[in-house]
Amino acid sequence: VLVLAMLLHSEQRLKLGVSLRWLCQQCGLAGEHHVLTALHHLAEHYKSTNRYRKAYDIHRDNSARRLALHGAEHKETLVSKNATAETLKLLGDLNAAVDESWATLKLRKAALGDRDAHTLESADALVGLLITLGHFDEAMPLCFATFKLRKALQLEGDTSARLLEMLDTGFNFAQLLLENGTYEEAV
Repeated sequence: VLVLAMLLHSEQRLKLGVSLRWLCQQCGLAGEHHVLTALHHLAEHYKSTNRYRKAYDIHRDNSARRLALHGAEHKETLVSKNATAETLKLLGDLNAAVDESWATLKLRKAALGDRDAHTLESADALVGLLITLGHFDEAMPLCFATFKLRKALQLEGDTSARLLEMLDTGFNFAQLLLENGTYEEAV
């Protein structure tokens, strides 16, 4: 479906939503959900080929359509919002990426809870953006809270508390400690 969607979009320049709807119907995948899933994969393809503006436009529209279809706290709406924030970061619009990341994090906390792996992933991404922008005072409490949650999950034996994510959080935390001049704690 993705390959055909890309051909329809790039070669014939048909209206994307209608083209994908027709394509999904031809493949026996009726419904808005399948169209939005195809759009998401198309945007991810554009992102992987460095066509960030096209990816952003599709993710932004897809996010709005998922919001209307599913509501703000639905898993697929949250995935779409997160993809929009990631694409804004790739476009270099870090302030807009921070705004979108905060919104996504708040929704994920409300829908999934503080201890959910996706919520913690959103927190780590937001901390990374805040560090990049030099907003250390804003990043520190969020990073520390995320670090404590990941550590607690790891001690409880939670399988979602994977070592790689713990290292990402720890790296962010160490960067913030270094910025604050607490070198011994960072080590």
